[in-house]
Amino acid sequence: TEGADAADSSDENKVSGHDPTRDATNQPFGYVLRTMQYCAAASTCSNLLSSFQRTPMGGYGANGVCVDSVAVIQSALRPDFSTTLYPIFLYGPSRQEMFQVYDRMKRELCGEGGSKYVHDDFIVSRLQSVMHHLPVDIAPSLSQYPDLCRRILSNIPLNAPFALLDVAKAQIEQLLRESSVLSSPMMPVKCLDERSETSVVKAEEQES
Repeated sequence: TEGADAADSSDENKVSGHDPTRDATNQPFGYVLRTMQYCAAASTCSNLLSSFQRTPMGGYGANGVCVDSVAVIQSALRPDFSTTLYPIFLYGPSRQEMFQVYDRMKRELCGEGGSKYVHDDFIVSRLQSVMHHLPVDIAPSLSQYPDLCRRILSNIPLNAPFALLDVAKAQIEQLLRESSVLSSPMMPVKCLDERSETSVVKAEEQES
């Protein structure tokens, strides 16, 4: 009934300029509706970009991978644009070109002669903002280590029959604890090299 009522009032919302998804975020139907809107807009952008670039496989790899697509939606759904996923590969020219495609979508969907759905502009603008906030895990800076470590840990299986995974988890937890020191611009590079070398030796000893 709630879903039907929302659908019946959609025309009124278009005229009044009201975005029904904003008020319905905490409701199951509203959350699913917004998620599907983000998925539709993000997939449209991805397909348009790969068509412009003439990249094979729909731009898979060149414009990120499956994890990136999910991270974009998760980031758009969260107030602070955060994501818990790792690794994020969408970066550089591809991210900038995707931002430009969203600009084109806003003009054609929401501009003169477009669909005039108010939430189209909101959804596309939100996804465009994600491009500014989404992390890049290919070459993170030291200041990004804390978030990077937390995301890695959140994606490691709780129980795994691999000793190396336990060693890696311990190393990441240690790196997370020391991230405030690692993030300091005054941290000598020599100290980082020595600590990294020691960690590798210990890991090899535990594995053997």
